[in-house]
Amino acid sequence: MPVINNWGDQITNEIVRQCLDENGCYNLDKPGEWRIFADMGYIGAMVHPGGGRNDIPHRLKRQFNLINVTMPSLGAINNIFGSIMSGRLSTTSPFHAVSEKVAAAVGKLTEATIEVYQRTSNKMLPTPAKFHYSWNMREISRVFGGMFMANRKVITDDVYLIRLWRHECERVFSDKLITSADKEWENKTVLVVIEQVYGKDIAAKVAGQCYFVNFMLEPVFDDEGVCLDERPQSYEYVENLEPVRTKALAFQDKFNEENKVGKLELVLFEYALEHLMRISRCMCQDRGSMMLVGVGGSGKQSLTRLASYIAGNWIFQISITKYYSVSNLFEDIKVLYKTAGLKGKPVTFIFTDAEVKEEGFLEYVNQILATGEVSNLFPKDEMDAILGDLRPAAKKAKIVDTMENLSKFFFDRVRNMLHVVLCMSPVGDKLSSRSRKFPGLINCTTVDWFLAWPEEGLLSVSRKFISAFTMETSNESKQALMGHMAKVHSLVTQATLDYFASYRRNVYVTPKSYLSFLKTYCIVYKDQFDGIKALADKINNGAVA
Repeated sequence: MPVINNWGDQITNEIVRQCLDENGCYNLDKPGEWRIFADMGYIGAMVHPGGGRNDIPHRLKRQFNLINVTMPSLGAINNIFGSIMSGRLSTTSPFHAVSEKVAAAVGKLTEATIEVYQRTSNKMLPTPAKFHYSWNMREISRVFGGMFMANRKVITDDVYLIRLWRHECERVFSDKLITSADKEWENKTVLVVIEQVYGKDIAAKVAGQCYFVNFMLEPVFDDEGVCLDERPQSYEYVENLEPVRTKALAFQDKFNEENKVGKLELVLFEYALEHLMRISRCMCQDRGSMMLVGVGGSGKQSLTRLASYIAGNWIFQISITKYYSVSNLFEDIKVLYKTAGLKGKPVTFIFTDAEVKEEGFLEYVNQILATGEVSNLFPKDEMDAILGDLRPAAKKAKIVDTMENLSKFFFDRVRNMLHVVLCMSPVGDKLSSRSRKFPGLINCTTVDWFLAWPEEGLLSVSRKFISAFTMETSNESKQALMGHMAKVHSLVTQATLDYFASYRRNVYVTPKSYLSFLKTYCIVYKDQFDGIKALADKINNGAVA
């Protein structure tokens, strides 16, 4: 709607203005035919312009009574989230009463969250390179939403509670940032706020690495050996990542056994494992959708597939062809809606920037994220049939059997079960342009920005390729070669930054380049070695003869 054309007009908003001014507009399908809109009321909603966002024309703005909605006060936010948290974790809860220490710590959580929010929004301001640095009430709700994933029974003391809160703040605020310096500042800010609100002793106890995982439990079986829950979930703190890596690799092996096409061969070094846990966290939340941003080969799609499999989600990705159009996209979205809303099965919809054949595709993805409803997706007869099939599930959920209630139940179920994962590249200005046109891509997702692989990760990947590769050399030389490969890639990455500083031109060296380098090395080594070996055999055989 706010896109400005070459003549400085916002076409869609001009049509809206005409509807308000003239009580109608010309039919876009039949030029010259005037359509009258009678007895219509209009309510508009928009964010403040700035930070790359376009303002709307004054000719449209003058048609409305303008109301500026400011950030709610601390008291209002505390009434919302503080009341929910106090009700969930109280000393008199009929489900599970907590200790006095935990109840006292809960009373200060809203204050601490607001403090982190204010410091972040004042420091991390939007720029052309950091266009998505926008902070609002959704961030606060996501922090508390993540805390609700933890079972009451595991929150045994105030240290555990504050460690959980710190983890959720880092997932919501820190993961969205695009540089290591910004992330470091954000993590330090969270610890400073903990020290300010809870004291130095608590801050010291919750410092250090902090990980919460929800897929560490073993399958649940009954007395007869029947599996009751194949993937039980419990969002709990883990001190060591090694058991998490072992569990994730077991899931990867199981995925490869069940899927003969598209097998996963992930090297789960610490950085990759952290991203896996972040994606898994959202896949297990109602309405948990993500925007994963990183250069090609970072592992966005592969990690999403593994995290979705761990969560028990059905994984779907559109197949782009030469003739793929909006009608084909609608058919695919219908399949997703019927699976999530009618069957009640969780779905992961992976959508990459390579699949944006038309910019209009993003409008429908934006609608899925923002409202859960896509305009004109289902014809009336098809929708009636879906709602008819939905009646048994609605009756089980104690929903009053009316068409309006069934429709709401269907779309609520879709929003809860359908997890959209956008895998985008930050190269160029396409991502920032699309985010301005379709704000739901950023506002309605949890953003996770993939930085360059650390040297430890590069070394782990080189070990996977070179360790099992047969080479005529000592083990020490082989180990040195693996370290050298990782070091070379790190040096080239640094050289690209120096090149940009000198010439203001970007040259990208991606993880995909590194993988290609390793594969090419193995191929060239084998070809050269086989050639030398053939010559040696000829010489040796000739000498014997």
